[in-house]
Amino acid sequence: MNNSVHIIKIYVITKDPKTSNFMMVMEYAKNSNLRQTLNSDFNSLSWWNKNILRDIPYGLLMIHEKVLTHQDFHSGNILSKENYDRCIVTDLGLCKPVNEKSEKYKKNVYGVSL
Repeated sequence: MNNSVHIIKIYVITKDPKTSNFMMVMEYAKNSNLRQTLNSDFNSLSWWNKNILRDIPYGLLMIHEKVLTHQDFHSGNILSKENYDRCIVTDLGLCKPVNEKSEKYKKNVYGVSL
């Protein structure tokens, strides 16, 4: 998924030898998340800026084409890039294969394909 402009780029995944926690180094997204942007700047955004909202389903499509589900998709996990020229889907830490059982629900979880 690292070749998609609609998904945040992950440069490296590493494991802390002391805590065994995994860490990711990801692309920097300068602006706020979608929730903050829409709450504070919506009226000042041009229609061109609002047009970037169409990036969101493309980001989900990239995830679903890999037969994965996001598992934590909400407006706080969508970031806007410089000058609001595009949106990117972030927080892929909970992504799982479509047919993998969810720990929370102990049943299969499925995404919606666009």
